[in-house]
Amino acid sequence: MAGRVRCSSFRGTIANKVYPQPPRHGTIGGGMKGIYPALLVFAVCAMAHAAEPVSLSVATPASAADKKASFNAPPVQLTLQPPDGTDILLQAPDPDNWITFETLRVGVFPAADAPANIQALVQVNDWENSLFQLFRKDYLVPGRTNILDIPVGPTASGWTPLGHPGAWHRRTFHRPERVRIAFFATGAAGTAALEITEAVGIPADDTAPPFIRYVRPTEASRSETPVDGRFELRFELPDRYANPFDPDEIAVDAEIAAPSGTLSIPCFYYQDCLRLPTATGDSILPQGRPEWRLRFSPSEEGTHTIALVARDRFGETRLPDAATFTAIPSSGMRTVHVSKRDPRFFEDDGGAPYFPIGHNIRSPFDVRSDEQFPTHFRHPEGTTSYGRRFRQMAAHGMNIAEIWASAWCMGLEWSPLYPGYHGIGQFNLRNAWERDRVFEMAAESGIRINLVLNNHGRLADGRYNPEWPSNPYNAATQPDGWFKNARDWFTKERAIAQYEKQLRYEIARYAWNANLFAWELWSELDLSCGQNPHTDPEIHEWHRRVAAYLHEHDPKRHMVTTHTSGNFNRMVPALAAVEGLDHICVDAYHSNPSPLHICELMHGTKQAPHLKDRAVLITEFGGSAMAASVRHLRRELHSALWDSLPSGLAGAPMLWWWHVVEEYDFYPIYGAFAKFCSGEPLPDPERIPMQNPVSLKHPEGAPADSPPVVARLAAGPAGGYAWIHVTGDAYEELNPAADPPRAGYRLSFSIKAPDTTVYTFEFWDTVRGEPIRLQDIAVRNGRLDVPIPPFVRDIALKFRRTRESAL
Repeated sequence: MAGRVRCSSFRGTIANKVYPQPPRHGTIGGGMKGIYPALLVFAVCAMAHAAEPVSLSVATPASAADKKASFNAPPVQLTLQPPDGTDILLQAPDPDNWITFETLRVGVFPAADAPANIQALVQVNDWENSLFQLFRKDYLVPGRTNILDIPVGPTASGWTPLGHPGAWHRRTFHRPERVRIAFFATGAAGTAALEITEAVGIPADDTAPPFIRYVRPTEASRSETPVDGRFELRFELPDRYANPFDPDEIAVDAEIAAPSGTLSIPCFYYQDCLRLPTATGDSILPQGRPEWRLRFSPSEEGTHTIALVARDRFGETRLPDAATFTAIPSSGMRTVHVSKRDPRFFEDDGGAPYFPIGHNIRSPFDVRSDEQFPTHFRHPEGTTSYGRRFRQMAAHGMNIAEIWASAWCMGLEWSPLYPGYHGIGQFNLRNAWERDRVFEMAAESGIRINLVLNNHGRLADGRYNPEWPSNPYNAATQPDGWFKNARDWFTKERAIAQYEKQLRYEIARYAWNANLFAWELWSELDLSCGQNPHTDPEIHEWHRRVAAYLHEHDPKRHMVTTHTSGNFNRMVPALAAVEGLDHICVDAYHSNPSPLHICELMHGTKQAPHLKDRAVLITEFGGSAMAASVRHLRRELHSALWDSLPSGLAGAPMLWWWHVVEEYDFYPIYGAFAKFCSGEPLPDPERIPMQNPVSLKHPEGAPADSPPVVARLAAGPAGGYAWIHVTGDAYEELNPAADPPRAGYRLSFSIKAPDTTVYTFEFWDTVRGEPIRLQDIAVRNGRLDVPIPPFVRDIALKFRRTRESAL
């Protein structure tokens, strides 16, 4: 066709273009005849002349179902066999050609003796294998070349989604899995010859600056939005972008005039989805057309006015006064930061202390739990299970969970080998939608999320859960990969620039959340690429640069951290000192048979010179990396919780084995400790953990073979915390509900307070989570001498400076 349509040859409907082939002139459109208005004819001709068509090749029926189908340039001969018909597959020279097309034009010549009721059915399986279908009601005219113009642009009508609630849009035609046209003749007898005379794709011709239209708040947004609440806008842009996640292709930002100044927030491309529970977990399906959204959370009260700015290669469009709302006083969760008063702890934007108490829920499933604890059948679950777990956590005073964004759960970028992913720079919108729901479920239960952006396996190349072979950046295994070496992902400018584009999307979609606790850049960084990557200066520089990007662009300036495996010894000083890391996360795994060994690791963590003055969290522990018995884990969890305040950690250690927590009901262990922590004014730079356990005064008359009793203690002039417990095998064997109590122990320690100072001591039953005694004790000779109530295995206390008293 040489890229042109001769208007003088136009006959019949708008879909009928006639080639200069006199024997084959004809029409399609149910045999309709007539001339359309000249203006319409001109429009068709102008569109046809605007861009050069791209020739497509055709696979014949014999190979149409074969993934290795042999594609040939037209003409292609077919045989129609009623009632089954025949079909063809179309192929573009370049997979990226498809998304540029506005129309597919296919020429079909049925033999003169072919049935008069041949129709066409077009089917497209998009790159997620969702099926769309377009049925042509008109009939092919035998003995003539029939030109089928099939609309495939973003506004194309007639496409029906099959088996899903999605809608046709531009990216439906981004690298489709299959483009099929079936020809059939209902009720016909015998066979008929067909010839595909041409197959071309006609590119769109849209060079206007981007529009911004249909701007409206989402249903949950209000004209009065609380500080740290969510105000969300939805709107449309031209549907013409192959990669709407790339700000070099299309960048949309909101300029928000707040009472104290103007700030810029990126907007993001959004696809609504539908969740269908199945026997093997949840199925997430796209629902409706994609759109653009802005999510913003005000940090101050007053009027906020929003302008939207869209930029692409064709120009810039600004929509001033897109929306206005008023921020009212906060009524809920506030963003958490490292305390300005005491950098070892956390507090929220309102100055309230925040002590994390929770456990790891990396994903709904865990292969290691299935291997180590096969006593329960675990029905496959999707992310809806987070809602149940969050409600159980909240009912027991817990307030944090760690969740990973990984290739196999809620990640954004990965190889097309995994469902929903499309390679470098193309983000998984189904996973993004699921992550939205998880954040919403967490907010409903008052749970904050420690979000891990990268798990170690994605760059592991031969040990520790290696996922590098399926990483989209791997040039050795992926057709569009960039690097041969996994370490290049940290060090090459091209990769860092691409990751900043992902961070822009993360910020646009999730940074408004007050229940986003922190961006954790890596989980177990030291188990990723190469030898000891956590000691590599270039990887430290990657952390500095990425942390700087997040702090500059995240409007809430959520905390940034990273993490190493094993125990605190793997967190090397140079990594901990990277500028921009607000706090530090480590593991505390061990193979020691004593459930008290966790205490040694906790205190060792906080006594390490490069960690003692920092906020530090243990985000994984629980026996060895391959678990321990349920009995051991129960006692180790108890130890870790009650020793966390005396150790000086910024929060309670987070147990890994979340299935065990639920299946063996560890929640009351958390609940008892959470009650003890409630309302505590934690940040206090003068409260110092004792480096070693404090020995208690042995009561008179106690048996000589009584197990030693020690106290873990953190104390300062304003008060402190202690956990007192037996040691050795007795800690494992004693039953607090049945065994006889120990009595007569005394705790004596020095304190920087005048002898006129009185402290109120509150003693707690650690199993029931209840106070059992209040007692005022005055300082004498610079020391506090504290009688301990009777206890079986352990007891906890907290004390506060309450008044001055005359000697």
